[in-house]
Amino acid sequence: MKLRLIIISILLISSSLLVIGMFLLSQPTERNGFVRQVPPETLRALLQVSVPGEDVYFAGASEEFIYLGDLASSSMVIEIKESRAQKIEINYGSFPQAKTSKIQISPPYFFVADLVAYRIYRGAMNTWRLNEEIHTAGEFFTEFIPVSSQSVILRTYQNEKKVFTLARENYSTREWIPETPLLEKQLDGIFCTDGILSFDKSSRKVVYTYFSRNQFICADTSLHLIYRGRTIDTTFHAKIKVAAFPGTNGYAMASPPNIVNRRVCTGGNTLYINSTLVADNEDGILFNRVDVLDLYDLTDGHYLKSLFLERFQGKKLRHFLVHRNRIYTLTENTFSVYFMGHS
Repeated sequence: MKLRLIIISILLISSSLLVIGMFLLSQPTERNGFVRQVPPETLRALLQVSVPGEDVYFAGASEEFIYLGDLASSSMVIEIKESRAQKIEINYGSFPQAKTSKIQISPPYFFVADLVAYRIYRGAMNTWRLNEEIHTAGEFFTEFIPVSSQSVILRTYQNEKKVFTLARENYSTREWIPETPLLEKQLDGIFCTDGILSFDKSSRKVVYTYFSRNQFICADTSLHLIYRGRTIDTTFHAKIKVAAFPGTNGYAMASPPNIVNRRVCTGGNTLYINSTLVADNEDGILFNRVDVLDLYDLTDGHYLKSLFLERFQGKKLRHFLVHRNRIYTLTENTFSVYFMGHS
């Protein structure tokens, strides 16, 4: 009898230790110094559509459709409505077809950037034919986003200061707002200022979000600074290591970068950031099962709340788009739709 009590006691203690151990394992192994407003429930996809390959990305949206570009094809867009998807061929007209391109949809126009020749073309969506060149060859850029039918914001490179910078070009007036000091260099000027350029149509604000630090920049369409916002994490300095190429002015990554802001989208005067960092008040196991979106009010940059998106087949999202009250994601070759529950 005494032996049985001892065995039962050992089993109870072992069970308790196992529960405690599992709890500790479920907690973040590293504290990142911030808390997140954990949502009461995880958003689940309402709809999934298969898309061709892993090279597709979100090009934009219209009233009815979501549009995808394809890195493997510079002359095609995919138009999606609910579960129906169709391919649309772009007519380059008299312009040479781009070898590598980026497509942006801004109804009633679409824009195609040739990322080899550094040209940008514009066409009407009712014909899907390019008919104007709005950025001529030669002026280097790495990112672009249209802010009107005639104007684009470009991310260029300033040789003198060796740093990425933002500029604006207006095709109709030939106005060129030269490189602005919006992007702030911390280390090398390239990797430390790398980020995502976006435009919120409802507030007409240009937003640039750094990959490797807790900051985003909000400016007007003339690239006048409105404010510098902070994300909720504490990564003030980019945690990257770079190495110079001997005998050159070039740099390369010496170790994998510490990305904190992975993907970004704007919509309805709100900035949505796909964060890679687990908060101190979050369950580490749950964090690895969802994609986290932190929301910020673009009026002044303050944090609003967070959303958790259930991953499809456990795969991380590659890209996402917010349109009205829905979130659209791409994970490998799957297009998913989530409903946010408000308009």
